Amino acid sequence: MAATVLPYQTRQRLAVSAGFASLGMLGTLAALAVAMLWPRTWEPALSAEQLRSGTPQLLLLAGQEIYGLWEDGAPLALSTRDPHGPYGSVCQDPRVRYNAASRHFIEPCGGATYGCNGGYVRGPSPRSLDRFAVQMNGGQVEINVGEIIPGKAHF
Repeated sequence: MAATVLPYQTRQRLAVSAGFASLGMLGTLAALAVAMLWPRTWEPALSAEQLRSGTPQLLLLAGQEIYGLWEDGAPLALSTRDPHGPYGSVCQDPRVRYNAASRHFIEPCGGATYGCNGGYVRGPSPRSLDRFAVQMNGGQVEINVGEIIPGKAHF
């Protein structure tokens, strides 16, 4: 019976093998870093009674500005970032603000307008305002600041 002969391990094959092993370790480390930088965390925001006032409340949770409001019998959390994005050096602050007179969210740089529930009304934006997951814990509204739910595209 003949002995099995293994292929000779050249320097080139060794380098390729080491490269693939390094990529595997790097991928694992990158996944851990992403999980640490963007955790899925629930932040207590307001009581349900405070949110039912009818006017969106501007909240600062985990360094992010978020509008909390009560819409159609349920809590809703909207991002203040305009989905259209920054406008270069012309406008450095593309955040939407609530206009109580018109009951709309308006982005001052591009003129994008969104309804009270964050839905697209008009302007250059490609979609509705982004949202955050919301849950009720007793009488307290909690917002998941680690996960942004993209708004619905309007075209």
